Amino acid sequence: MLPSFPQFRVTIVDEDADRSEIISMLLGQIRQDVRVSVLMTVQEAIAVLEARLKEHRGLLPSLLLVSSGLPAGGWRELLRFTKESPPLRSLPVVIVHGKDMVQADIEAAYLDHANACVAWPSDSAQFRPLVEHLAAFWLDFVKRPADHFRVRVPPSRA
Repeated sequence: MLPSFPQFRVTIVDEDADRSEIISMLLGQIRQDVRVSVLMTVQEAIAVLEARLKEHRGLLPSLLLVSSGLPAGGWRELLRFTKESPPLRSLPVVIVHGKDMVQADIEAAYLDHANACVAWPSDSAQFRPLVEHLAAFWLDFVKRPADHFRVRVPPSRA
């Protein structure tokens, strides 16, 4: 029996709606215990994460997949935001890129504490194996702090 809420939450931040839809659909086919959110801009992603931080007991994503194709290097802004915010530091951030991402950007992503950089396949038939591997690794094998999915709420002084 599945829990009343998804065990895992994956947030995709990608300006390419078609690719996001494919990834979301594949995750839904591969994993019944995953809820996928798709956000199109860095500003939207930051606003959603900030809202979750403000909500006491707000649910955080289990994994953040961020496209390197976001306008004006937005992926770096989002990566820095997550790694500079103490409650978000343990949030795994994977930068996904096409062939256009240069080695210097890959190195910068790791220097900014990205958890991984992964190339989107040019062949759409390879999307499923990639998504299967990402889901298995980040959702099954990686262990996170027990409170990772929820924002820590300071004890009340009542």
